[in-house]
Amino acid sequence: MDIFLYISLALIIYVLVLILLKNLNFWKKKENKIYNNCCPCELQKPLERIRRKKLDYLINYTTFQLFDFKRYRCTECALECRRWDKPFRGKF
Repeated sequence: MDIFLYISLALIIYVLVLILLKNLNFWKKKENKIYNNCCPCELQKPLERIRRKKLDYLINYTTFQLFDFKRYRCTECALECRRWDKPFRGKF
């Protein structure tokens, strides 16, 4: 078969997997009653934004900026993680 066909099929499958992960809320920002953005650990403490690293930019480009990952750190356990959230599209 043609190499172009393999590359295009792989690219289509990759995009479909990305869309599936987004619909399954994979690595999405977690919320609870107290905090809008809480840690995935068992403490459920708030996360604070920290500066992005070069790898974060690379991940955003390889996912076609579909997720818009942001880097966070937990205020209690110092866990660093990437999370994304849905953009705000409504009124208050």
